Amino acid sequence: MANIYQTINWHARRRPAKLALQDRTRTLTFSDLARFVQSAAIRLESDGVGRGDRVVVLADNCIETIALLHATALTGCILVPANTRYSADELRYLLEDSMPVLVLYGDAYAGLLAQAVAGLDTTAPGLVGIDAYAESRPDAEIARWRATKGYEAASYGSVDGDDVAMLIYTSGTTSRPKGAMLTHANLLWNSVNYIMESELRAEHSAILVTPLFHISGFGVMHGPLLHAGGSLYVIDRFSPQRVLEAIELFRPTHQFLVSAMWVQLTEDPSFLSKEFPCLTFVSTAAGPLSDARQATIRSRFPNAQFGWGYGMTESCVTTIKSQRTDELERHPGTLGYGWRHVRYRLVDESGRTLDDLAGTGELRSRGPRCSKGTGTTPRRRMMSSTVTAGFARATCFISTETDSPISWAGRRT
Repeated sequence: MANIYQTINWHARRRPAKLALQDRTRTLTFSDLARFVQSAAIRLESDGVGRGDRVVVLADNCIETIALLHATALTGCILVPANTRYSADELRYLLEDSMPVLVLYGDAYAGLLAQAVAGLDTTAPGLVGIDAYAESRPDAEIARWRATKGYEAASYGSVDGDDVAMLIYTSGTTSRPKGAMLTHANLLWNSVNYIMESELRAEHSAILVTPLFHISGFGVMHGPLLHAGGSLYVIDRFSPQRVLEAIELFRPTHQFLVSAMWVQLTEDPSFLSKEFPCLTFVSTAAGPLSDARQATIRSRFPNAQFGWGYGMTESCVTTIKSQRTDELERHPGTLGYGWRHVRYRLVDESGRTLDDLAGTGELRSRGPRCSKGTGTTPRRRMMSSTVTAGFARATCFISTETDSPISWAGRRT
């Protein structure tokens, strides 16, 4: 089964000099990125990480985290991005629940990590600063590693589509956070959906500023854009000023921000005083934006279509989306339509499936993008209430008529 690393390696062969990733100090072509991913795999193995082991990352957005995610296809390990806003108790819970063998951390979070590890009830993991993964390995070392792995494993990875790539912890609105098991197939099919629905191409680019510990960080547009051969500018943490500086420098074609970020941006005088004609598509999710705020956003991006979506971690992000401005204008107040390669079901409060996907109820989705459940190790793994009969359950109620746009109808408790 193909995986996201395989596509990076494909781009490295077909368009080696094409820009893949950039931040304030570094620029990586696809050839550079493939070497960087292989170097991350070599370092993981030298740090004792093997197939099925969990690796927690506690760091701001960085190129290293993107490389580590792709390196899961080479090592078979599972990446667990930790929320950098956690308290020590919340981080301790994630460590005890996911049982990692290794934690990679940014310097800013060393104190938080020390507090969390001090009270662990489980075996303490190895602790390594993520900066140790900041350099590519020497050519000779990579060549030896490739020879040891063999051509197929080094070029295509050593995982199947059903193998777990990421364990992303949900917000825990109804209980303790649960780790949604997202497989390599989930990530791949999410990319396929985005590439088709958003018509992503190699000439497109975007700024990645949504946090990588959240499914919107890699799942919404950014991972799929790399899959398509596009380019990303990585910002460590959100601020309106950082985003505006990056737009001026990088001149992206696409921009996704969650609604809370758009609120801050649209209240910034520097944003309101400029137009950004380079962008052709902007979008949001994770909460409503008023009509007035949407109008403000559109006025600053005169050449851009505006999209709006709803998603959840268990469905590997986007589940419903309005893909164009005219869809929003024709159906004001709606979330949009269901996506390709997804089967939908609408279930009322009594558990009855509503015929013809019409009425008000809990939206459930099934398909190759949907999580296989929540859990961590084979000993502790479980299928949670978030996945029922193979359908991922939403945390909200929606309202729709057959073949019509979907509207928000309240949150499930």
